[in-house]
Amino acid sequence: MALTPPPGFTGRMTEIPNVSIVIVAHSRRNYLRRAMDSLVAQVGARRDAEIILVKDFEDPPIEELVERHGGRCVLVSDGPTEVGRYLSEGIKKASGEVVCFLDDDDSFSPDKIANVEREFAEDPSLIYLHNAHRTVDDGDSTVHSVIHRSVRKADTIPIGPRDFENVARVVRHRQVTNLSSVSVRRAVLLPYLDRIRPLSGATDFIVFYICLASDGELSFSPRVLSNYYIHPSSMRPGGLSREAERVTAELAAAQRQTHMFGVEILQDPALKDLGRALVSQWDWLLEMMARRDNGALVRVHRSYLARAYRIRPRFVAMSLPLLLVEAFSPTLAAQLFLRTRAFIEA
Repeated sequence: MALTPPPGFTGRMTEIPNVSIVIVAHSRRNYLRRAMDSLVAQVGARRDAEIILVKDFEDPPIEELVERHGGRCVLVSDGPTEVGRYLSEGIKKASGEVVCFLDDDDSFSPDKIANVEREFAEDPSLIYLHNAHRTVDDGDSTVHSVIHRSVRKADTIPIGPRDFENVARVVRHRQVTNLSSVSVRRAVLLPYLDRIRPLSGATDFIVFYICLASDGELSFSPRVLSNYYIHPSSMRPGGLSREAERVTAELAAAQRQTHMFGVEILQDPALKDLGRALVSQWDWLLEMMARRDNGALVRVHRSYLARAYRIRPRFVAMSLPLLLVEAFSPTLAAQLFLRTRAFIEA
């Protein structure tokens, strides 16, 4: 289907791509209906988007809704529970040229798919599109979050050799965060499905690294086309408890695994260093939760400061007071981190 050029457009038009939406629902169903309703409410799209729901539970009403709109449900059971397995299954089952991702507790704006169609039809070199998002609570009120904020600015990583400063800028401005803001040409992801399967965290960076290692253009749009919800079941336990420590350490290990994946697949030495800088952030956090030795903790933290200051300057600066405490007591440093984490993430 040919696309009518927008006013003032002078570039080359291509066919409107078929779009598949991959939803991952892992041990959670309370918010899934809201995500589905946002897909049913799409307007302006030239083609019906394919819906692929990957889940580890049975829910007949949701399954009926998906099938009523021509989608498919993929039941994942008996085996690894890493989110990468779910993503890999969804990408493999999808048939669209472009894949949009939607977390089970997020939603799309009504014009999301229409915008994705247009962006990929207008630019045949485009392999990755990241749109801005709203961060909201269950009452649909805007939440201002240090961690989950969305920077609404345009940026591009052009086709060809990747410039480190350009890549570092989009990471520094948190333009990569939130998988529900990401759309990708499916062909770019297919060679990596087996390597995605064992990964269990930082899904937005999984896709970003793959596209960064591939030929094509990456675009970061200021259009707000997704809603990122913060609610009780999405928040990790805080405070001084063994559960909070355990979950924090698991998060750090999962994040570290994904950034090591980036280091492995990126070819440019400077981009590998960018991945290593992000690995060092989670090395530091793992060492802090282990509370083994203040000297080792200080060394790991100093490595993080040296590697990451160009990529995560705000978080590096926020960590400096902890460095002073770590020199005397790893336990006290861990307690201070756990006490302040809820404030930073909310």
